[in-house]
Amino acid sequence: MEGQVVRCGHCGQANRLPPVGSGQKAVCGKCKAPLQAGNGGHPIALTDANFADTISKGPIVVDFWAAWCGPCRMIGPIIDQLAAERTDVVFGKLNVDENPTVPGRFMIRGIPT
Repeated sequence: MEGQVVRCGHCGQANRLPPVGSGQKAVCGKCKAPLQAGNGGHPIALTDANFADTISKGPIVVDFWAAWCGPCRMIGPIIDQLAAERTDVVFGKLNVDENPTVPGRFMIRGIPT
């Protein structure tokens, strides 16, 4: 997404997004409003029930995880940080233990995915 141009929902100004991992927030250069498409800078809790509807609304990065998974707990804060930095895309987390249908449909056999 580096260098991607998005329009501000408040003033319509075209904005080039900061590089991923730079720590910079995606804000409008003209009116300084956050460039929003996500959940206020936080990952969305995905479930078997809301998954299809949520992913149909636009770009999304999904973290398939479980509470007992050490590597999942290691990348969790990174997903949270990216969700805060990149409000131009939605980040979601789906707990595979609580929601087995969607991971089965996508043949998720290992986590984190």
